[in-house]
Amino acid sequence: MRQMQHSIFCILLLVTSAILNTCTAEQISPVNPKDLYEEQTVSVQEDDENIVFRYRLLRPESSDPQKKFPLVVFFHGAGERGSDNVSQLQYFPTWMTSDSLRKKYPCFILAPQCREGYRWSAVDMTTDMRAALKAMDQVIENEAIDTDQILVTGLSMGGAATWEVAMRLPERIAAAVPVCGKSEEQYAELAKDVPLWVVHGDADTVIPVDCSRSMVAAVKEAGGNPKYTELPGVGHDSWTAAYHDEELLDWFFKQHR
Repeated sequence: MRQMQHSIFCILLLVTSAILNTCTAEQISPVNPKDLYEEQTVSVQEDDENIVFRYRLLRPESSDPQKKFPLVVFFHGAGERGSDNVSQLQYFPTWMTSDSLRKKYPCFILAPQCREGYRWSAVDMTTDMRAALKAMDQVIENEAIDTDQILVTGLSMGGAATWEVAMRLPERIAAAVPVCGKSEEQYAELAKDVPLWVVHGDADTVIPVDCSRSMVAAVKEAGGNPKYTELPGVGHDSWTAAYHDEELLDWFFKQHR
């Protein structure tokens, strides 16, 4: 009898443990970001050809039909180029899907994708940038967007794109956060009225820190007041620190035109 009771106890213990492990696994299993970001498309003309670009859009969780929300446009780096409409969700778009951040910063997030072998930025506006800005306008037209809170950020190649948008559309952008990006100092004056927070690692060997230092100096010389964070000992990946900086995020989402 004692042996039977022991066997039953062991079975119950194993079943209980399995149930607890299953519940724990369900609690900690992250949601795949691509399941939260809707797939959208936009088309632009290039050399008399109609090119269709795919992008992703995250909606805020709020169900209030009267409320309008910020729109964050995120520009990815060179490593996330392609046509899968998934790679660009790395880093900021993924991190912003956490329950705590979605509750704290309810917003729409637009994540366009640059084609393989192409770039966001050039002296003349690229087709990929035109597609991204057309997608932005499409989202603004169709969704509950607070047009006084159009926010732009991006990393590396996307940091350069962030600078470009701040300079091309200063009257529309509420704030811009270029992370380890570079741009042309002679155009910095165009962004002097845009609230800027620039981030760069001083050990970056891909895009040297002087690229951000010189842009910040040029904006200041033009009369702007950019914020600047230089990360000592940090290489090209300054975006992990930037996008986990609560002070930066609080500042970003408080900006209005």
